[in-house]
Amino acid sequence: MTMQGVLTKSKGTVEFVNNPDGERFRIEMTTEMSLGGRELTSTSTTIFDGELVHTLSEVMGQKKAFKQKLGALPQSPAGRQMFKALKEKNDLKVLPSEKVDGKAAFVIEAAPKGPTAKRIARMKIFLTKQNGIIVKILGYDDAGTEVMTIVHNNIKVNPQVDESRFVFKAPEDAQIVDFSNR
Repeated sequence: MTMQGVLTKSKGTVEFVNNPDGERFRIEMTTEMSLGGRELTSTSTTIFDGELVHTLSEVMGQKKAFKQKLGALPQSPAGRQMFKALKEKNDLKVLPSEKVDGKAAFVIEAAPKGPTAKRIARMKIFLTKQNGIIVKILGYDDAGTEVMTIVHNNIKVNPQVDESRFVFKAPEDAQIVDFSNR
């Protein structure tokens, strides 16, 4: 993604479980930014345990852990919460189907309701027709220029995921910030 001249590349994994007792997810991400020839790398782990979202980030050797309610996140990575957040915060339009990596996909356009200070003016979200999993997201600025591309690949449907993956334990050297009561 390039925003205001800053090139940002992220790579990571998402584990998402949707059981009758609720949704849980874990996102592990490494992000590299180029700032005027200077490279900056950060890592983050976000875990939703079914009740609270825990995020651990490390930037320039500093570790911070945040605890908050799910609604504080822009959206969940999948499932009912993701669609609920998309519908609440955006005007949605179904676009003609397209192919992503040779597979048929539904396409939804999401444009924020009302004025926004965000750099993404609209998004195109591609979901496979086979199972409804998001495989690609494109973000556009006000001028219609593509400024963000997210591609999900190596997707595994219904793998066994150990419940311990959704338990957060902050490292001892992390500063902890608790927003869960807001």
